[in-house]
Amino acid sequence: MHADGDQKGNLYQNSWIRALWAHAQLRLGQNRGAGVHRAELSGAGIEINPEQQRALLAKVKELGDQKVTVTQADIILLLNDILSATGNVLTLVDYEFAAKKGTPPTATIHLRRNEEQFHAHGEGDGQYDAFINALRSVWPEIPELVDYRIGISRKGTSGALTEATITWRSEGRLFSTRAVDSDQLVAAMNATMRMLNYVELKRELGKH
Repeated sequence: MHADGDQKGNLYQNSWIRALWAHAQLRLGQNRGAGVHRAELSGAGIEINPEQQRALLAKVKELGDQKVTVTQADIILLLNDILSATGNVLTLVDYEFAAKKGTPPTATIHLRRNEEQFHAHGEGDGQYDAFINALRSVWPEIPELVDYRIGISRKGTSGALTEATITWRSEGRLFSTRAVDSDQLVAAMNATMRMLNYVELKRELGKH
């Protein structure tokens, strides 16, 4: 409701309150209206027509019915599906990790973007850090990692699905990406790939 009123104008005439609103993080989900999604896209410099807004809202509500948390990055990725934008989607094709006591973990990754192939190797303080360092060697402009959270859907079992939610900062703005897998490292890597594709798609969609 606040997002919708803000876009229609004159809801926040007090400059102090408006300054706070400019930095607000909008909650996205099943019961959120189109105003929230328009605000997220407007912040990315993307304008969509009413038909596209309705299609986007339907997809978000569908995910909400499945009890899935929708992040800011999901909005851009869902819009990409709706617009059938080509985009330069980066895919994690293969990966291999090595960990031995007394030596830093290493990661070897294989990425593909359209017809381009990328192979990289890195080491770090942990396996995910090694993955990020390998990724950075071929994709240097990775946003700043602000927060990293792992949750499990069925507590008390070692085979529970894990959900990785990672918060990033890019160009002064915070956004989150999420992924689910039985392996928490894979979930974190997939959330990171969604981040890279979010940044790329936002840039491409913003041009149009």
